[in-house]
Amino acid sequence: MDLRIQKLDESYKGFEVEYKYTSEFYYDIQKTYYEDSINFRMTKKHFTTPIEKRFTDKLLEDYLERPTLFGAFIKDKQVGYLEVNHEKWNNRLRITNILVYDKFRRTGIGKALMEKAVEAARQHGCRAIVLETQSCNYPAIMFYKKMGFRIIGFDLEAYSNEDVEKLEYRLEMGMKL
Repeated sequence: MDLRIQKLDESYKGFEVEYKYTSEFYYDIQKTYYEDSINFRMTKKHFTTPIEKRFTDKLLEDYLERPTLFGAFIKDKQVGYLEVNHEKWNNRLRITNILVYDKFRRTGIGKALMEKAVEAARQHGCRAIVLETQSCNYPAIMFYKKMGFRIIGFDLEAYSNEDVEKLEYRLEMGMKL
């Protein structure tokens, strides 16, 4: 495979990308309140039938401090994106978007994009790389774990007030450099 990853220019600003995934598992969260503490426990659970999720995002959004966008190409065909943002205030690189088109998944492109993120983080002198995914996006969670990320936090109301009930809350994952 003749894979090339190159930096993309501002002409991609506002370009919409569609994400979709199918998942058989999710992480359920249980909260237990005690007088002096609160315990959270995440448990992998099986959906009764696999779920399919779709959503869109725009590239190079204005709210990002210092975004950098890369494209993955096989010959002249674009097969994926990696968008990163150097969060200077805490010296971390945030992966804000990573996408490999369906028919090119499980071919090493995602791994190559993640290696590009590590390279970019090191070039900026970052102390860590972080990203967000959903508690029901089990394939992504497993991929990120395989790449060396671990769960570092969660937000139970990031997407709506019913995230836990909808079995889709925000997971933060990170890797120290």
